[in-house]
Amino acid sequence: MSSSASSSFPAPVGGAPIAIDFAPSIVFVCLYIACLPLAISRIANKRTRTFILVGTTVLSLERVVNFALRAAASRNPAGFDTKNNMDYFQSSYGTGYLGLGQDVMNVLRAYLVGTTRPRSMRPAPPCRTDTEQAQKPLAKADAGDADAVAAGAGTHVQELSVSDAADAPDEPRRRVALRALFGGAMLLYILAMVLVTISGGDYWNGTRSAGAGALVQYTRCVRAAPLRAATAEMLDADGRAVQGTNAVAIWAWRTRPARVGAGRVLFVSFITCLLCIPATYRLVVMQYHSSGLLSTGPSSLNMPLEKAGFYALHEAPAWIAVVLLLSVDVRRRFHTGLKGDLSILHDRKPVGDGAS
Repeated sequence: MSSSASSSFPAPVGGAPIAIDFAPSIVFVCLYIACLPLAISRIANKRTRTFILVGTTVLSLERVVNFALRAAASRNPAGFDTKNNMDYFQSSYGTGYLGLGQDVMNVLRAYLVGTTRPRSMRPAPPCRTDTEQAQKPLAKADAGDADAVAAGAGTHVQELSVSDAADAPDEPRRRVALRALFGGAMLLYILAMVLVTISGGDYWNGTRSAGAGALVQYTRCVRAAPLRAATAEMLDADGRAVQGTNAVAIWAWRTRPARVGAGRVLFVSFITCLLCIPATYRLVVMQYHSSGLLSTGPSSLNMPLEKAGFYALHEAPAWIAVVLLLSVDVRRRFHTGLKGDLSILHDRKPVGDGAS
């Protein structure tokens, strides 16, 4: 499992699957399996179903396979050094949290664009049928809960944003500005995805060719020449895309506090801050080089502390983000509808929740 053509190459993110990886890999398999009922329930229930979280749902399934393969490879490290294995693991670890970031951005976009409209124009969250709404409070009233009917009648109002108590005028200019900002953030995500695809898809060649290794390192660090860490951070497309979502959320709340719910902004900001942890981790370790995939020397990412850093700083934040996104009914909470906001700048069609 050593390089045949180059004495040093970019160290693989997470290191090579070795014996020490078996236990944490099994733990993450179990953690992601625990997320599957949440993902399935969101898809199966037409009131909570939304295409916005497709990346989160796919990631929860893919990580079960990923860590199962990683656990198996840790029992036979010698069989890990194949092009398919190397390229798959490196591409997967790079694209996973980026997909989560895109989902968070799309949730926020649908919500903030909705807050620019009068209440009568906003997509209404899916609700129970008239029969279901009537049966529940009546059953409680029959049991002696005199306040149940009044509480049930107010449930739908409480789930709306703080601005729904009083209607507000339409803000088409702000809607266009928000879409332009999110469009810019999407371009950063696309750039990051392209770079990760190149660096991950060519990683195995990079361990054997100095030229391929240089390409992998270039696309990893998003730089053409050696730069200081602070400068590299400014050029990090991953982190800028994630923090761009956070910045837009806070700006929208600060400029329209009566229309944008603080709780929703804090929820989005917390997840984006979580996703900045793996982005920062990758920015640091992508500068490391190794003399062999099984090397345990400095910067090989195979040492115990380096392994702990990978699972704690790269994988744990992503799993927490998955749990948060799947635990909350984003369709109702953020008024996303089935497909979210698909317009480029201006509205293309009347607003509606969409067929489910």
